[in-house]
Amino acid sequence: HGPALFPRWSLPRVRGMLYDSLHRYSARHADLVFTVSHSVKRRVVDVYRVPERKVRVTYLAAGDAFRPVGDAVSQAGVRRRYLGSDEPFILFVGKISGRHFIPELLEAFVSAARRSQLPHRLLLVGPDVLGLSVKNQARRLGFEDRITHIPFIKHAELPALYSAAEMFIFPASDAEGFGLPVLEAMACGTPVISTNRGSIAEFARDAALLVETSTIGEMSEAIERLAKNPAMRDELRRSGLEKSKQMRWRKTAEETMQLLWETATHGPRHAPDL
Repeated sequence: HGPALFPRWSLPRVRGMLYDSLHRYSARHADLVFTVSHSVKRRVVDVYRVPERKVRVTYLAAGDAFRPVGDAVSQAGVRRRYLGSDEPFILFVGKISGRHFIPELLEAFVSAARRSQLPHRLLLVGPDVLGLSVKNQARRLGFEDRITHIPFIKHAELPALYSAAEMFIFPASDAEGFGLPVLEAMACGTPVISTNRGSIAEFARDAALLVETSTIGEMSEAIERLAKNPAMRDELRRSGLEKSKQMRWRKTAEETMQLLWETATHGPRHAPDL
């Protein structure tokens, strides 16, 4: 995401300007530009002034390894391994970066837990590229025993972790190009809370609890609502699994190959909309 496309969440200035120049030049001179969502496509067309006929969307997908894992005993083992507790937990997976509202998420979780006396813990998995120090933030909020940050876990362990979580939360911003962790969580049967921002609503509107913004109040209310409503969690679990089955890498590959073939044969003007 270059500074022209997403100025608020861009890379460091010099590095961002170099990437932006490269991306702008490449997009304008390519016969065909692939984007992973209509949100990104719109920005490429509007900001880079690339003709719309040259820009095509092919969605991403969760890998085959992402599926519901384990029974109640196995999931209790996962909770103890990562959190040292049998208590239910809320999971975030992704970079601790500017395009994810992590400080607001921490405060929203604390607010919900205190107001409704929730037993849940919050587990964040991903590199802290902001230098935010989740541990220090949790200590400031008086919740360091309920908030855990793990910078990295093996990819093969993610399905079990998603499956063990009572819910997954992904506070996206306008800069969210796709939000693959949301789809991974759905594929593992985990109810999802996210935001109606960036690309998320394109594939998660009917399969996740979406709030309009990642404000503390809206996220806190969503956490409480889902934590208190087992029927809603079951419904989101079912709808998320169904949505994830509709978005497979094979479909992405087939659509990509079709577009490449049509472009190579007839040019971008005649490439089909998929």
